[in-house]
Amino acid sequence: MFKLRVDTGGTFTDCWGLEEDETTPRLVKVLSSGRLRVSVEQWISPQELRVELPENWRVSNSFFTGFKLESGGESALVLSFEADSGQLVLSRPLPEAESVDLFTREEAPILGARLLTGTSLDQSFPPLDFRLATTRGTNALLERKGAPLALFVTKGFRDLLTIRDQRRPDLFALKHERPAPLFSSVDEVGGRLSSGGDELEPLQLDEELEQKIDTLLIQGVRIAAVALLHSYANPRHEEELREKLLSAGFEHVSISSELAPVIKILPRAETAVANAYLWPVMSSFISHVQERSNSAQLLTMTSAGGLESAATFHPKDSLLSAPPQSRPDRRTDKKSLKKQTPINNGSH
Repeated sequence: MFKLRVDTGGTFTDCWGLEEDETTPRLVKVLSSGRLRVSVEQWISPQELRVELPENWRVSNSFFTGFKLESGGESALVLSFEADSGQLVLSRPLPEAESVDLFTREEAPILGARLLTGTSLDQSFPPLDFRLATTRGTNALLERKGAPLALFVTKGFRDLLTIRDQRRPDLFALKHERPAPLFSSVDEVGGRLSSGGDELEPLQLDEELEQKIDTLLIQGVRIAAVALLHSYANPRHEEELREKLLSAGFEHVSISSELAPVIKILPRAETAVANAYLWPVMSSFISHVQERSNSAQLLTMTSAGGLESAATFHPKDSLLSAPPQSRPDRRTDKKSLKKQTPINNGSH
């Protein structure tokens, strides 16, 4: 068994590894882009070179065979590699440069795992106890790199996430700049529950709703968030709407009653929207790490410091990159996050 602890940030990925029966862990730092940047000792020819590799990389002969090498904006396949000399033979000539990038189009945690375990592309990883922390979701949220998203709310609450709770960064400013919403469209759904969860009006899964769904799918929207009034007391309407959307062709639907079953609809709606917005980014990242590492024991760290399996992990749980007590100034961090996004931290 090989223990791996990996933290992927926006620029660097830090990897810690400890093999069974060993007492000294190994440390590797790679670019979060999934590239290894190395210095060139000598260009023997435009198709052959020697590189200088860090001592803590666990590489053997042929380790980099099958990697891509990029130099001067052009790339070639690595045909062979000698560990002792650091010599690489390429599939075609490249322009000479002082440093080159080696990559496999794998995510950075997998690249770090290969360097720690010495696993080349044609080998399977040893059994891994893999624990992963990442700010991938936080960065995607701040940079607005999530998925096109449709929000479905109870009829009469279309402006819920525009009006919000009227809090402003500067109460007396003459002009308030509202952050753009994360969703690209909002649609109202008929039906109503009482505050106790009793059905007052049945959910209206009618022809009008079907036309809205068809229009969204034609526009390329495949992700949705659902927040209905009083669903914390009875999630049935939200669950029915989710089934309707998934059967129509949506790839993922986040429902507020499952993610944040609290009495207030605003934090429930904000949480569902944030979770759905980040779902494609985080699910593809975690799925890639799990599939490439062949690890049934992959656990992902949450904002609360807990660990979740890939099956139970929700993107909204990773928005704060570390437990509050481990951050130097949590007030500043929360205020910064709130100013830059329409998400209420209390909803996470």
